[in-house]
Amino acid sequence: MEDKIVVLLLILSGFSVVYTQSSNYRDVKINQGVVRGYKQSGENIFTFQSIPYASVPTGRDFYKAPLPAPTWNGTFEATDKKIACHQAGVGLIPNDTKIEEQCLIANIYTPDSLTEKLPVVVMVHGGAFLIGYGNDLQPKNLVKSGKVIAVTFNYRLGPHGFLCLGTDIAPGNAGIKDQVALLRWVRDNIEHFGGNPNDVTISGCSAGSSSVDLLLISKMAKGLFHKVIAGSGANTNAFSVQTEPIYNAKQFAQLLGFNNTNDIKALENFYLDTPYETLLSYSNHLHTRRDSVVLFSPCIEKDIGQEVFLEDSPVKILESKDYVIVPMLYGFCDMEGLFRLNFFDNWKTLMNENFLEFLPPDLGNSLTERETLAKDIKKFYFGDEQVSESNILRYIDFFTDVMFGYAMLRSAKLQVEAGNNQLYLYEYSFADESVDLIPNTNIRGATHCAQEAAVLDLPNENELSPEYQYMKKVMRDLWLNFVTTGVPVPHGSNYTAWPPMSLQRSYMSLNSTLEYRDAWRPERAKFWDDLVKEFYKFPSPANPTNFGFRFQIVSEITIYRDVTISQGVVRGYRQPEENIFTFENIPYATVPTGYEFYSAPLPPPTWNGTFEAMDKKIICQQPRRENTKDANIQVQCLIVNIFVPHGDIKNLPVVVFVHGGAFLYGFGNSRTPKNLVKSGKVIAVTFNYRLGPHGFLCLGTKAAPGNAGIKDQIALLRWIQDNIEKFGGNPRDVTISGCSAGSVSVDVLAVSKMAEGLFHKVIAGSGSNINAFSVQTDPLENARLFAQELGFHNINDLEALEFFYLETPYEVLVNGSVLLYSRTDSVVLFSPCVEKDVGQEMSLDESLVKILLSKNYTKLPMLYGFCNMEGLFRINHFKEWKTQMNENFLNFLPPDLGTSIKKRKILANDIKEFYFGNEPVSDINVLKYIDFFTDVMFGYGMLRSARLQLDAGNNQLYLYEYSFIHENDPFILNTTIKGATHCAQNTAVLDDPNEKTLSNEFKKMKVVIRELWLNFITTGAPVPQGSSYPAWPPMSLERAFMSLNSTLEYRDALNPESVHFWDNIIKYHYIYPKPPDHSSIS
Repeated sequence: MEDKIVVLLLILSGFSVVYTQSSNYRDVKINQGVVRGYKQSGENIFTFQSIPYASVPTGRDFYKAPLPAPTWNGTFEATDKKIACHQAGVGLIPNDTKIEEQCLIANIYTPDSLTEKLPVVVMVHGGAFLIGYGNDLQPKNLVKSGKVIAVTFNYRLGPHGFLCLGTDIAPGNAGIKDQVALLRWVRDNIEHFGGNPNDVTISGCSAGSSSVDLLLISKMAKGLFHKVIAGSGANTNAFSVQTEPIYNAKQFAQLLGFNNTNDIKALENFYLDTPYETLLSYSNHLHTRRDSVVLFSPCIEKDIGQEVFLEDSPVKILESKDYVIVPMLYGFCDMEGLFRLNFFDNWKTLMNENFLEFLPPDLGNSLTERETLAKDIKKFYFGDEQVSESNILRYIDFFTDVMFGYAMLRSAKLQVEAGNNQLYLYEYSFADESVDLIPNTNIRGATHCAQEAAVLDLPNENELSPEYQYMKKVMRDLWLNFVTTGVPVPHGSNYTAWPPMSLQRSYMSLNSTLEYRDAWRPERAKFWDDLVKEFYKFPSPANPTNFGFRFQIVSEITIYRDVTISQGVVRGYRQPEENIFTFENIPYATVPTGYEFYSAPLPPPTWNGTFEAMDKKIICQQPRRENTKDANIQVQCLIVNIFVPHGDIKNLPVVVFVHGGAFLYGFGNSRTPKNLVKSGKVIAVTFNYRLGPHGFLCLGTKAAPGNAGIKDQIALLRWIQDNIEKFGGNPRDVTISGCSAGSVSVDVLAVSKMAEGLFHKVIAGSGSNINAFSVQTDPLENARLFAQELGFHNINDLEALEFFYLETPYEVLVNGSVLLYSRTDSVVLFSPCVEKDVGQEMSLDESLVKILLSKNYTKLPMLYGFCNMEGLFRINHFKEWKTQMNENFLNFLPPDLGTSIKKRKILANDIKEFYFGNEPVSDINVLKYIDFFTDVMFGYGMLRSARLQLDAGNNQLYLYEYSFIHENDPFILNTTIKGATHCAQNTAVLDDPNEKTLSNEFKKMKVVIRELWLNFITTGAPVPQGSSYPAWPPMSLERAFMSLNSTLEYRDALNPESVHFWDNIIKYHYIYPKPPDHSSIS
């Protein structure tokens, strides 16, 4: 009776099995029909192999997501049919393997016993997304434990799986959508095999590890698994996500002789019509690229109405924290770079000749930047030596870090920062004597994916060394612990305790003995942390509209231009009269809300589809004025406007304009730079930043640390670094420019550590970093004073004061700030401040004067000056203020002068006497009134700051005084005199709405000023050698300057008498601005 078939129907948690007590097969009914698996001789497990879990589409759908799996009548014989997907013939798969188009098959490994609801581990094979198949390494020994059910499977590879054109024909990620289809199949069917669909672990190594790490953050895969094991590949590796998928598709087509790559339809047809064997014939070479990528891998998809697997950069998703956090077993091997050892003899020479070729494409945003990076990286690993046999271990270290290791550390840290307190980091370093010594050393190491070889099956395991057999036992124990409990070393285990990873990247060293260590190679980790922070290039989605050049479409008849930036595609429009393109109102950052309303900005939004970059008249919250009556005032106001010359442009200098307005008013396009851009020499940028209390409330608390508006400006400059190259600009040649509060801003940025390296030249006009209104002398007192003016009186309770600013409707605060523009003491209350350290990034950590005196900042070329009658800025207050000045001149002293009321009164008398003698302020000395406000508000601060720059070693500062007047300027009251008012030079440089009707003299002046400014932006000197203009040397210690008028004249010293007067006052009576002092408040 032993061979007689005994039919038993077991209803176990909804699955049906037909088997015989002594037979070698088991029948299981799944959704598609009955599958018959077979017992493995001597293994005590059953395998169900080559079960179709989905169907590969054909014809014009060849590169799309998979279709549902086939169904059948009768019994499907689930034996190993040795099916693999199309792949490069690299000799890594058995000769009897059947390469088939319909290759989407799953293999199920179950224990002999029919225990229900076992944990399930799904293993994603590696192979650089080019080669491999589900059963290249099998999990039988894991399953023999009786603790788990294991699943392996195939997915589409190479172009078939990862061509990404962002079109309906080839949307991208077909291969990884196969993986999602497999996980859905497991969810729907695994219970019938005895598995628990609510306890699924996904595991992989190399490209398999990248896959599971991407599945983790994909909304498409959400809920399909519950734990992750990722080894030797992260979602942030360069090879894991294509940096520029369409460029990759074009490059590969060109390698195969197809040259019409700028026609998207032709490119689609090439991939559809070319025999797949031809495509595969060159895929071999993709596995050995020097830049550590493979061309065809997952991509960020363009939304074309189909289900999207990856909608944003993995880094941005991790930083957003908008994904499901699950337990993770995460790590790599100590010598992953042995993966490239067989290329050493050839590559050592190439690395010495051109190390740039070995940089991944996600590092550096320009050729210049990448060349610098190549030098820095080569120096870090090899010092000043040539790559050679003597430093082969450094060669291995480099490829360990650049290909696998560092990205895993980066992703792991982002996970922990996102709140994952269940991530267990490891480094596997076991290598016994069967592992070859590294040439010219007596050292061995664990190569790429050695940990996976330790966990999964190897042929003839009983012939392995005793040490390796023991190591495999340990590894399988740890992996099984994690699959079954979510921790590799559960409570009560005999193994060394293994806590989750800390922010310092603590980890378990997996070798013959287990040792938990504090931090993984901190020097190498920090080197890459710093490098990636500044030079990482976010992957771009596939955008078929962004096609003619890598960064833009340009044609003579184009009325719009599409550019792919890190957030998505933006569409700018041609301005026919100016013959330039404008991209307007692009969000460069996000204003935080709620408790963080006064904090630094957040990353900008992203989008699918095309962003219409037109002027939506968005401005930040501020009191309305005549020029903003039709503006769209919004909280989310952080937008940038890009002005680009027409034509095929590349690597142009960039000028970023910071608008003025006393930190209370203004918006990016209050004056536009179109005429500068029409020259074809530059790209120009304008933008908004937060104003008034919203931008410059400075309480020194976490809710209101201060300088939100300046931090907006820095966020904009970082955005420029990340994106301007896509518009044709050079991120390594950026000039920042501003007038009034915009000038103060660029002068503050020039000495801010937070802004260091984001720009390379400075144009500051009519405002310096040490003017009284530039930095708050006592920010906490200012906040209290303003609150009191709005009727709030509990100002000595810091928590209550903070609550007042958080809870008071911002419209009330904005309306109250109207009065700040006309204070008699030449300040506005809300401006930049010296910050108190509250554990956040600081834009200004010390008084500007002290920073300048310390000389501890980067010296840059500067075009620096003001107008001869800046004080005309206050002429409209003359009739009212002349009386007040006579009654109490003390009210007109800035708060940064005099340490006591007694000293301030003496100073007030001295200053009044200097400007007005013994006469009262009146109509007859209105010019002295103008001189006073010229000096106290703008002029002297600029001359003082310029001198400090010169003393600090800046020998590239070009000082000017602008004094041009034109016929439409009014005469000054009771005089026949005219002068250049506040920021008149800015008016001369930027666009005038009535430019065509201006006087010929002013038109000529605008030509001259624009040429000088363009010279400085493009060369770093306003009058370069060979120019027809008078020579303009840098400023001397006597403050030599260029007088800018109808004729240019270089003069010896600017306002020496008033400078001497103010130098003496400042020497003895200047009050340094201070950070918020909580000792003065409860």
